[in-house]
Amino acid sequence: MKTGLKLKFVIYLIPLILLICSAFLFFHLFRVDYLSRSHLRDLGTELVSDLSYSSRPVIISGEISSLAPIVEGILEEQELTLVALYNASGHVIFAEKRKDIEERMVESVLDKLSQSKGPFCIESSAGEEEKIYDCYAQIWSKESQAGEIIGYCRVALTLDTVYQARREAVGQSILIVLLVLALGFFTSLILAEKMVKPIRYFIEGAEKIGGGDLDYRFGIKTGDEIEQLAESFNKMTEQLQRSRRDLQEANDVLEIRVKARTEELEEFAKGLNEQVDERTKELRERLDELERFHKLTVNREMKMLELKEEIKRLKDKLV
Repeated sequence: MKTGLKLKFVIYLIPLILLICSAFLFFHLFRVDYLSRSHLRDLGTELVSDLSYSSRPVIISGEISSLAPIVEGILEEQELTLVALYNASGHVIFAEKRKDIEERMVESVLDKLSQSKGPFCIESSAGEEEKIYDCYAQIWSKESQAGEIIGYCRVALTLDTVYQARREAVGQSILIVLLVLALGFFTSLILAEKMVKPIRYFIEGAEKIGGGDLDYRFGIKTGDEIEQLAESFNKMTEQLQRSRRDLQEANDVLEIRVKARTEELEEFAKGLNEQVDERTKELRERLDELERFHKLTVNREMKMLELKEEIKRLKDKLV
């Protein structure tokens, strides 16, 4: 079973649309994930920096309870799951938490804090499934980093918002992809119809020309290569029509010449027949004369024989 050009065009175009939609979906999810994570890192860095600055007087004075108003303001952030302060050795001295934490900061983080000159965030796990961003900062004895480290602060932000944003992005992307596919399908049908319609004209025109209608001309005006092809077909048809006309004229001339030559041959044959008839008549007359002469000659010979016999008898009698 042959597949039409329109269906082929749609079949070829749909995978291309799917490829473009897949690339868009991947890019959109990557961008949403990147922006969400960037927002969390920026938020965590900002919060831990504010906490480091606000908690320095409290660490110096030792009045940890005065941190409550500051922490309450920070905990208003929905993404926040933990606020903690550590002393210089890394032990917890204050924690407002929604998740359990270790009593002492892990050594790898302490090493990184000792080498880092500012706040930083790392992705870690809080339990078996939940992923969080842990943001750390040093607490210095002076406002500038020229003093000594007297403690550390930590805020933890859940990645649930990232996953929620990703899920929402997936839903939005799937909806957009379905809409694009539907639009692409109908658009491909329209484009295929516009492309196939001139070709149908070609098929109809070719059938008419093949049937002998050389007066047919393609009236396609698309402004592209198809119109050029139609003009080429029209020129070819004109040449065929001219060739047919010339051939017909040559055939007519040939028929006239053949007819004239036939008449000449008929007249010549008629003359020959007349000559043959006359010659035959003459021959018959001569044959008749010869026959009469032959008869006369035979009669004379018969008479001569009779005379000879008569003479012989007479001689015999005389003897």
